[in-house]
Amino acid sequence: MQALNLFISHGALQDSAARNPPPRCLPGTRKKEKEKIRSWIEESNACSSVFLIQGRTAVEKTAFMQTIADQLQAENRQPYACFFFNRGVVGCDNMDQLFSTLAYQLAINTPSMREHIENAMMEDPALPMRSAATQLQKLIINPFKLLPPPRSPLILIIDGLDECEGKECQDAFLALISQVLEDPAVMIQLIVSGLQGHEHVGGAGVCLILDPEKTAVAIYLSKYTCAFFFYIAHERFHTDIIVVVGLFRVG
Repeated sequence: MQALNLFISHGALQDSAARNPPPRCLPGTRKKEKEKIRSWIEESNACSSVFLIQGRTAVEKTAFMQTIADQLQAENRQPYACFFFNRGVVGCDNMDQLFSTLAYQLAINTPSMREHIENAMMEDPALPMRSAATQLQKLIINPFKLLPPPRSPLILIIDGLDECEGKECQDAFLALISQVLEDPAVMIQLIVSGLQGHEHVGGAGVCLILDPEKTAVAIYLSKYTCAFFFYIAHERFHTDIIVVVGLFRVG
């Protein structure tokens, strides 16, 4: 894997030091949304292959995508891989290293795929320098097909596709994925954010819109801040009664 490691985007990894600490959903929030996407992942005969995440802000979407990726990692889910696009960050703002980065993670996270990915690199050490279509096919799709049945779906988490450099980036990505989805021998579950105006990908997409979360601040206030308010009221005013004027979230 040393050769492939030279051609990956370390900053786009789920646990990249460059992104540390990454945005995450606050504890106790996004329960319904997380349950919806978990049900979709677990559904054996899902009618859709693409799950689109849309939200008001990039940080909001990235936090949700990070949380889902963390859950898959905690469950030792195989096979899955992530890529977090980031505009203006070298290696994270284009597709040049997208599929080599995904392949590297699949080799690390899924031992049964590692041998096949390493064999592909031995046959052609310049694979990471080939076209995106060639990388996708030889570093990801072909090794996946060589896994013994029954195979779990290949889960790919792609965050911030709208931060990929160049107007043609989204179209190129969609064209490649659409071709793969037409192959009945390949089971892919693609979770992607940053696709604007593409509610249906190849007729196989579902969409989740992240509405503004209204409970996060109240949860944290009740756990931390209210204890401080009671302390001040008791020590300063010798009372345990507090009038709560209002709780709200900005943004």
